Amino acid sequence: MSQLSPAALAIIEAYEGANMSAGLDGANPGGRAAALSAAVDWVIPMAKTPWGSTLTPVLTAAESRERFESIADELEAFESSGDSLEWLRNHFQTKIQS
Repeated sequence: MSQLSPAALAIIEAYEGANMSAGLDGANPGGRAAALSAAVDWVIPMAKTPWGSTLTPVLTAAESRERFESIADELEAFESSGDSLEWLRNHFQTKIQS
């Protein structure tokens, strides 16, 4: 399995982390919400200014859509690969140990 982008990894970690904290093995509405929130953070990041306010980049609808589609394509390829479940186990085991 090739290395996932930081955006795809953040989404997977948000989803799986919400499921693990809820003690569930299957899909969890909280996990879906966490994954969507992580996706938004990567597609349309908020930036802090030195004076404490936030800036949101101005993106066209097409730019936002391209960013979401790029992450979705990567996640789809990851899910369809035969070793995605094993990769997830190893990734989270490493995170738990560190």
